[in-house]
Amino acid sequence: MGEKSINKGDCDATGCIRLEADKLLIRGNHSGNRYIEIYVGAPAGIGEFKISSENRIELCRGRGYENKVFESVSYTCYGCNAAYPAGSITITRFDGPGGYVEGSFKTMLAEKGVWKEQVPLEGTFKVYRER
Repeated sequence: MGEKSINKGDCDATGCIRLEADKLLIRGNHSGNRYIEIYVGAPAGIGEFKISSENRIELCRGRGYENKVFESVSYTCYGCNAAYPAGSITITRFDGPGGYVEGSFKTMLAEKGVWKEQVPLEGTFKVYRER
């Protein structure tokens, strides 16, 4: 959405990058309760990760948009099976502590809990890895 998030290590008000058992979580926070979360399932590293239940994106538009949350999964009805859109998360740099994790993403998002048309989302990220 044309905004830049500066992530500062542990999950605090500014955002975070977290590795847990080879899984990766990147979270960027903005004012007004806006955030984006990028998840990559095991094993996280350099490569292209197709959107799935393990590799996904969540976006909150914030208070100005009634805190609506969008995710890279959709359902045609309550209780229906999940459908994952075309798209991927690509990691082009995956340094150890003191380095960076860098990449891009492109997918479609649907409002969480509402079965409506999906909207496109794409972007890039570069986050410093403290640990």
